[in-house]
Amino acid sequence: MLPAPLLSSLRQHVTLDSDGASADGGTQPKGAAAPAAEAEADGTGWAAAGVAGQRAQQSAGPLKVGLLTVGSGRYGAFSRANTMSAEKYLLRGVAELHYFIFCDHVAAVQAQYHGQHVWEQGRVHVVFREHDGWPSASMKRSFTYLEHWAAWQHMDYVFAGAV
Repeated sequence: MLPAPLLSSLRQHVTLDSDGASADGGTQPKGAAAPAAEAEADGTGWAAAGVAGQRAQQSAGPLKVGLLTVGSGRYGAFSRANTMSAEKYLLRGVAELHYFIFCDHVAAVQAQYHGQHVWEQGRVHVVFREHDGWPSASMKRSFTYLEHWAAWQHMDYVFAGAV
């Protein structure tokens, strides 16, 4: 469940009916430019409906979907298999997938991708993250994603998953 202030802000800035049209009859979300101004005004840099507003203002093109995963410790070895599975089955032909892998062995993870089309196209982003061990690694996962939000802020949608 979304916190009440966020839900209220989303309702204010993005009012879409069931077929995706805005309440005023157009195809752009109501108040699409407002979230960025709101984020500047409160100084947080975050906009509650920023993704919807940005997407409405972009030219038509494939959706950009980011997949955030933590592959630290021994789990870094599974990063490539996770990425290749997503390439094969997830949103094929619908979205351009980008992979954000947070790990403690950056060179080893990068080496798994050399020569792969996802690496060549610049869709694999490997970010250093110190391996804290359990339970800290699990408890701080969301904090890690937010700490590096600048890396994935240009995505239309973002999903977090486990390797």
